[in-house]
Amino acid sequence: MLENNRYNLIVQTADRLALEIYKVTRDFPEEEIMGLTSQIRKAALSVPSNVVEGSLRSGRRDQIRFYNIAAASLGKLEYFNEFAKKLEYISSSTANNLIKQKVEVDRLVKELICTIKTPGFNRINNEKISDRVSKPIENRRCVTNEPRYRKKFSFVRFILSLL
Repeated sequence: MLENNRYNLIVQTADRLALEIYKVTRDFPEEEIMGLTSQIRKAALSVPSNVVEGSLRSGRRDQIRFYNIAAASLGKLEYFNEFAKKLEYISSSTANNLIKQKVEVDRLVKELICTIKTPGFNRINNEKISDRVSKPIENRRCVTNEPRYRKKFSFVRFILSLL
């Protein structure tokens, strides 16, 4: 599917989730075709398609933007899943299975975002994402804007202490 194998694990996992959602939504009532069925299917397809599109972008900001869209679509899927369960369109066991798959895809997407934000990340290297995912995200340093904020805050605090 992609020239680079790095994203295959995420795309394949998200694709399995989308396929499962398509199978589950076949049994939804016909009156929901333009409603919940359409919305949940769009959200399901949005995840792997945004990962693919993000992987084909050259800039980090652009990549992260698409991966964040994929993560947001996973949030929508969770809501639609719960809503379908309330309407009794899907059983609790089916809903739990979909949530497990969603959690796995979400973990992979967040790990990918963290990897790209990490200094020294090289998009062209041949390291597979599965090698990076083997370390739990809690044990890896993910660069965020928080340290910059703290530096500015401590600088302001220093200036105020001089007054």
